[in-house]
Amino acid sequence: MTAEELRNARGLLRLSQSQMAKMLETDERTYRKYELGQRAMAVRIGRLATAYLHGYRPEDWPQRPRGQLRNMVMPPIKVRNGE
Repeated sequence: MTAEELRNARGLLRLSQSQMAKMLETDERTYRKYELGQRAMAVRIGRLATAYLHGYRPEDWPQRPRGQLRNMVMPPIKVRNGE
């Protein structure tokens, strides 16, 4: 998963950066670097984000997005096979 795909995934999931970092079990600073392409993304990050896009929701999934994300529209994400 690329940085752009991760950003798009977050938009489609309607999560803030903070919420997405929590769901991916990483800290916010590291997550921001993933989104900006400033840090190589761990394979597990891409796998978890893909699972979330396909409908998997852990018990601690955020109930409702906050602020501006409610009206955010993101372009569709392309998920490559094998990732």
